Amino acid sequence: MTIKVLQTKISGRTEWQILDSQHKTIFSGVDFLRDDSFTFSLEASKKYFLKISAFEITNPDTVLYTLILNGEPILLIKSDIGIGDHLFPFFTGVRNLDTKITGGTNAVISDFPWQVYYISGNFRCGGSIISGNWIVTAAHCTQTDIGTPILASDMFVKVGANNPSIALDGKLYSVSEVIVNAGFDSQTLINDIALLRLKDTINYPNATPIKFITAADVAEGATVPGVMTWVSGWGLTHVNPDIIPINLHKIQLPIITNEQASTVWSSIPSTDIMAGFLNGNKDACNGDSGGPMIVPVLGEYKLAGIVSWGSPNCS
Repeated sequence: MTIKVLQTKISGRTEWQILDSQHKTIFSGVDFLRDDSFTFSLEASKKYFLKISAFEITNPDTVLYTLILNGEPILLIKSDIGIGDHLFPFFTGVRNLDTKITGGTNAVISDFPWQVYYISGNFRCGGSIISGNWIVTAAHCTQTDIGTPILASDMFVKVGANNPSIALDGKLYSVSEVIVNAGFDSQTLINDIALLRLKDTINYPNATPIKFITAADVAEGATVPGVMTWVSGWGLTHVNPDIIPINLHKIQLPIITNEQASTVWSSIPSTDIMAGFLNGNKDACNGDSGGPMIVPVLGEYKLAGIVSWGSPNCS
């Protein structure tokens, strides 16, 4: 995997190192003090750390370093980190070039058995099975365009389907209760999460729950920048003209820091986890909202995020 470290030297006096998972130094920026950037290779699918030692910061509002993985910026370190030593974990995830969702490929429900097709009034969203009769989705999928709550009696969930538009593909369940996060804000989309209780317990092939990632998983690096996530759904595969897919689609997207994402988006809720390519034409799209973003953890996939918002043109 190709790694590039960009340093903004006018920001102050700092040094950088790349450490392995045992905190042993692999590369040191001290050896390249004359260079504003340094490119090198690291082993794929490994956890590393970017260590920044800040001795003096002369510009309080600037970027100190940017770390780029295979041409994609995933880490952005600002000068507000303060004086001292700081560790920033990252993962050398592998980008799958053969992997709409926009820019993705066909998927089969047996590979994503927690994925559901959620019909909410006039909306079509995604969701994930988290237990026998509970679904997690996006809170904004439970409201109309003007913010009015949609009645549970107008909500349905289809499980086990590759093509949910076919009546005999999958099984339809009614919703009996909706629980929206009390801190949800429809304007900022902060805390964009809701739970749906189904009237009946799910019992259908290719319809099984997925576990949530735990604090221990996060501490072990399950969601550090560079980890490749899977996002799936039946959202648009193309915008202008809009193209709605027949089958389930999937896409792999790298996790990036909120600081890196802020170079594109001016304001990001602190509760959001960001993933995507800077110019990759690969993304979730309209209709994928509420669907799962999953990460690998010790041989299984766990739910790390819910599709909430993104670029209007899905790129």
